[in-house]
Amino acid sequence: MNIMIVTNSRYLKTTIVMLYSLFQQESGEVTVYMLYEDIQQEELQALTKFVAFWEGKQLVPLYVGTEFKEAVASRNGILVETYYRIIGWDLLPETVERVLYLDVDMVIQKSLQSLYQMQMGDKLFAVCEDIFGKINGFHEANKRRLGIPEDGNYFNAGMMLVNVKELRRTGE
Repeated sequence: MNIMIVTNSRYLKTTIVMLYSLFQQESGEVTVYMLYEDIQQEELQALTKFVAFWEGKQLVPLYVGTEFKEAVASRNGILVETYYRIIGWDLLPETVERVLYLDVDMVIQKSLQSLYQMQMGDKLFAVCEDIFGKINGFHEANKRRLGIPEDGNYFNAGMMLVNVKELRRTGE
């Protein structure tokens, strides 16, 4: 299973909790591709050591660099790292055909295998509609704010199954 996360020094404790919960649920091989820019070397070593403790688990740090950070301004309280998932697909090794993106503020309560193995055909992404927004009445406001068409849906970008092979094929 290929997992992609984005984190920084401020969210390392949260990242460890999420990874712990993931590894508790997934007994097989898991490769975690971690996009980062703002993590100290000793923090990276400690996180790598934590992941290596788990049998069949591997951390692959992918340094984003400062150029993208300087080009993308943080807006509306959204951390610049939030935007890293947009460029993340291009940083993955060519051998990766699909990846499950997970926000680091999650707690995984059961295996994600059935989600990860979902048939996608030529679809680029499998996402979850933002039910929280619908329940609390700001789903339509989010659609208007982002220019999503009336018949479109606002989705939660904190968990996305990505068909990397198809993204590369289509060049999107």
